[in-house]
Amino acid sequence: MVSEVIGEMLKLSIVVMLASVIAASVYGLIPEERVPYIEIEVDKPITNYNMFNITHVGGDPVDSIEIIINNRTERDTTYKGPWRFPDTINITTNITRPFEVSVVHTRAVLARVKVE
Repeated sequence: MVSEVIGEMLKLSIVVMLASVIAASVYGLIPEERVPYIEIEVDKPITNYNMFNITHVGGDPVDSIEIIINNRTERDTTYKGPWRFPDTINITTNITRPFEVSVVHTRAVLARVKVE
């Protein structure tokens, strides 16, 4: 009688362990949310030294971005919001050239361009 109870407990523990191993391996196969891919083009007008345009020229639509302008001494965040092809963002900044423009998603930097 005791050996039957121990045998049933062993079977139950083996089934629970197998189920946990299978669940852990299946959970490891679930892909993470991928980072969007975009291509940008920066247009710097000659007439206005502090203004430039950033155009979404291809790739995924992005629901939430942040554009950071940085010239190593100052940092300016100028735009937040959705961005899709072929939208253009017009930016006016007081930061002097040369500077770097970074398009940032919540999980990664999507694009980085130097403006001279």
